[in-house]
Amino acid sequence: MSVKEALKAKMEQHIQEMVATNPMIGQLNTQFTSWLLGSGLTGTEIINMIDTNMDATIQPVELATALQETTGTQPPGWVINGLMSVLDMDKDGNVTVADLHTYFEAIGLPSGIEEMPEPQPAPEPEQDEFEELNQDCLLYTSPSPRAQRGSGKPSSG
Repeated sequence: MSVKEALKAKMEQHIQEMVATNPMIGQLNTQFTSWLLGSGLTGTEIINMIDTNMDATIQPVELATALQETTGTQPPGWVINGLMSVLDMDKDGNVTVADLHTYFEAIGLPSGIEEMPEPQPAPEPEQDEFEELNQDCLLYTSPSPRAQRGSGKPSSG
């Protein structure tokens, strides 16, 4: 399982836990998901709209402002708090751009980021088809032990 798939599964589990704890969160999540998917925007475009100060952390006021600008209605604080709790996958009190990307992945919203293909392992170097032949030739061309001792002729002395 890739890291991306593991994060997506973790976000899906987080959402299920949130909905089981508070059914109203389920309704918020359904409406938010419907709005996101129906917006015609990519994940990156939505993040750029929400994270206005570009600090890679989503503040409740940023989410509220983005929702007000797109829907024409100021969402109540409990709606923003509910959405923030859904988006905060690791429950650390911060919603990061990474949390948003993971949420978007979990609901099937295109990220708008061209993904790099998974790195492929380097191919094994091909066996040199002549290497074995070269080894055989070396065996036949190396001087024989007899040749190393001499030609067998008596040495002149």
